[in-house]
Amino acid sequence: MGARPRHGAGWAYYVACLEFFGGILLVLGLFTRPVAALFVGFLYVAAFHYKIVRGYWWTQGGTEMPLVLLLVAITLLLRGGGEYSLDRKWGREF
Repeated sequence: MGARPRHGAGWAYYVACLEFFGGILLVLGLFTRPVAALFVGFLYVAAFHYKIVRGYWWTQGGTEMPLVLLLVAITLLLRGGGEYSLDRKWGREF
């Protein structure tokens, strides 16, 4: 019995949609915490399962940038969108 092939197309579409639509939602401050939670999961995998083998520094393709972005996503997850976000403006912060 051979090993099953690993298809990454589904994950590629998921990450592309998360980065595009999630980025727009974060800029608007809409659904900030749920989108930040999705980014935390994605960036954790990027930093500690994919980029870790290349070292730390971003110049070598390492974990430096995913870690910085992971910390930003954790901050957004914990603090929310802030006073100018649409979530707060509409009076419903998720």
